[in-house]
Amino acid sequence: MNYALQKLRPSPQLAVIVGAGPVTRAEALHKVLEYARERGLTQSATIHPDETLSAVLGPGPLPLLEMTKGLEKNLRVH
Repeated sequence: MNYALQKLRPSPQLAVIVGAGPVTRAEALHKVLEYARERGLTQSATIHPDETLSAVLGPGPLPLLEMTKGLEKNLRVH
């Protein structure tokens, strides 16, 4: 199976943002970015997580490109 298209189960913390059903890595990333943009948490190439997003990505501002590290920790094989 293609690694990028594999459906994964989100952690309870990530499920608050992306939903409880299985998602691909790309879908999870898209939904997290959408969540952050809707709430004004992005500034240039940096994300400033709110309480909900901090549970997934960790605290403090971080580069958008480092979001995938936090996402990987919150996605499990279905």
